[in-house]
Amino acid sequence: MKHGLLSLISTIVITNSPGSLAAEFEQHGAHEHGSARLNVALDGSALYLELESPAVNIVGFEHAPVKDEEKLQLDRARVQLQNPESLFLLPDNAECQLVEVDVDSSLFSGAVEHHHADSAEEHDHEKDKDKDKDKDKEKGHEDEHENDKGHADIHAVYHFECSKPQQLSHLELKLFSTFPQTRDIDAQVISPRGQTQQELSPANTKIEL
Repeated sequence: MKHGLLSLISTIVITNSPGSLAAEFEQHGAHEHGSARLNVALDGSALYLELESPAVNIVGFEHAPVKDEEKLQLDRARVQLQNPESLFLLPDNAECQLVEVDVDSSLFSGAVEHHHADSAEEHDHEKDKDKDKDKDKEKGHEDEHENDKGHADIHAVYHFECSKPQQLSHLELKLFSTFPQTRDIDAQVISPRGQTQQELSPANTKIEL
């Protein structure tokens, strides 16, 4: 589901974005805590929104959840992300209806935890060649703990169909209040009115289309 939407968004964006703006869309932004990226594409009656954010902005951590409260926080965040009304406010007169939504993260599958464990094993294997086995084990546990600081992202894609897309002149972001650890969002926008790059913050939540 998600890959199809992402491919369509990419096609719309790259086709309409010459020069440096196209390059901006093709590259994923750096993983920076507090910052997120939002791609917006309005194509006819279809509105596509793609959110990319470090997991820490959304759930407060980036490791696979271990504590019960972390698991609850992750489940709560997933529910919020699957409900675009908690993130975006579209003009009522545009008459937009949600068609498709997909939310994905390595945190949801436990891939982050598995990846870190593999990394620690490989590291320990190398250490075993040069040092005493018992000391290497102790060192491996320390390194595994350090590797838990690795990055994890959350990706969400939304597809709306609007009966009156000509009325879709803007949208408001509610995301900052829903996920307060998000401080700024780089919005890349393609619409019939043109192409823009807009910087959003808790004090500036309106995206012009």
